Amino acid sequence: MSEKIEKFRCEICHKEYVSETHAENCEKECRKLMSLETHCDNIRERGLFDVTKNHLKLLQRMNTNWWECEFGAPAIDPKRPYGNSSVYADILEILKIKTKFWNTEQEDITTEGQEYCNVLHREMEIVLEILVQNLKIKIGKYFYIDYKWVE
Repeated sequence: MSEKIEKFRCEICHKEYVSETHAENCEKECRKLMSLETHCDNIRERGLFDVTKNHLKLLQRMNTNWWECEFGAPAIDPKRPYGNSSVYADILEILKIKTKFWNTEQEDITTEGQEYCNVLHREMEIVLEILVQNLKIKIGKYFYIDYKWVE
């Protein structure tokens, strides 16, 4: 019998590695190459997106309200998208990984933690798109075909 080798994946470009460290290093490099402003456009161009349990945890906690602008519309509160104005702290607490990205010397979230939160938070645009377009969402791969996300 062949032994199954555990693979680790870059959450940005989805390349697989046999080492978690290599996958994490790839993610760091991908984040540097990809600005947050074009992140979702790049995901759409690639045509593939993985909805993770972390995305769904954040989706459940999104702070919705009504914005009285122009005609008005439902919206996610941009100042407090997950309930409080400390977005980084909210994300890390919701995902129960705050200690992983906490700098005890400065008593603040590490730069790596901020980058992780920025990418994940920006991806919520795609997560919301998937939910609205499909009227359901679950963990897994979605493909962008003819301007719509499908399983």
